[in-house]
Amino acid sequence: LEAATLYHAGWRNWQGGAFETFYFAWLDYLEFAIWVGIPLTLLSLGAQRRAILRAVNGNMRGLVLPSLVVLLSFLYLGFFGRTKAESGRLWLFLVPMCCGLAAVELRDRYAVRWGSLTTIVIALQWLTVYLTKMGQDF
Repeated sequence: LEAATLYHAGWRNWQGGAFETFYFAWLDYLEFAIWVGIPLTLLSLGAQRRAILRAVNGNMRGLVLPSLVVLLSFLYLGFFGRTKAESGRLWLFLVPMCCGLAAVELRDRYAVRWGSLTTIVIALQWLTVYLTKMGQDF
């Protein structure tokens, strides 16, 4: 694994300076957010924000711990993963958890309008897929 990681880093011409690390971390986050879909990303981030607030207050019940693990995974991958793009493919294993966090956020925060908001999110996701398909340049 270490040899593969070093080969990949050399092939990608990774210099590893602070500017390059921060630049590509945020670029990878943006790419992943667009790849997953902005509605799901925002809902997932909302669940992670609430998990942080609950953890700070000492409440570790429910999905607080899994939410924090997902957040820490993203931070680790962004700043120590040494990737330049391709985060949609490389971070694919995080998509199910992001979808689950988005669903929990919809249920917990917007329980009264659960059905209509779920329909809106699904429609926005389909719009994201359509616009990505029509606008992609590869």
